[in-house]
Amino acid sequence: MIRETLVRYRVTWFGILWSLLPTLALLSALSLVFTDAYRAATGEAPYYLFTLAGLVPWTFTTGAISRASTSLVGNVELVTRVYIPREIFPIAAMGSRVVDFVLGLSVYFLLALFAGHFHAASLVYLPVVVLVHFVLLFGVSLLVAAFTIPIRDISFAMNYLTLIGLFLTPVCFPLQSLSPRKRMLLHLNPMTPIIEGYRDVLLRGSAPWSFSFFGVTLASIVLTLLAYQVFRRVEARFVEIL
Repeated sequence: MIRETLVRYRVTWFGILWSLLPTLALLSALSLVFTDAYRAATGEAPYYLFTLAGLVPWTFTTGAISRASTSLVGNVELVTRVYIPREIFPIAAMGSRVVDFVLGLSVYFLLALFAGHFHAASLVYLPVVVLVHFVLLFGVSLLVAAFTIPIRDISFAMNYLTLIGLFLTPVCFPLQSLSPRKRMLLHLNPMTPIIEGYRDVLLRGSAPWSFSFFGVTLASIVLTLLAYQVFRRVEARFVEIL
């Protein structure tokens, strides 16, 4: 994972800093526009911390799914000529973004310390939220990777879907700012309880034990089991289509 990250940025001026610059640039723009509008709704925490707590996992999600969509079609020779478990490719696509995710969390911790909103005690729950997040991502990555082979449009659509998803997930705005009906609709998005879970642990210093978090945990497990079965069923057609 580290090697792939270093190779990805090898010929750039800023190197591995490129894994942070897009997130920080977006954070700066969102803070400039929305800080005053959501100052009261974010509580005692500054808006930039509130947003970064959602932006780091969201950026990891979109990057991992985008990479997964081309993980099989981008490795045609390995997929068609060498027999290895093909689930490895979506897993490797997720893994290639883990370094970016860890760096993003590190920046959050530094800013939280600076702002006086670092909650060390609640970090014991962070692995639970990360695990549920990874299980959900693995299931989605398997489906996206498998269906991109017969439907190449999926990889092109991912950029638009992730952009739309940014505004259908409480990344840059608090759920409390929405009407009850809209909050209910947003909870149909599985990333909503996960983003809120990260905020519970990182921003609010509490456990993520909400009804919606337990719901998305169960849904993520079921989705991943079903996605694995679908992946194995369509795997036999990979070679003839590619």
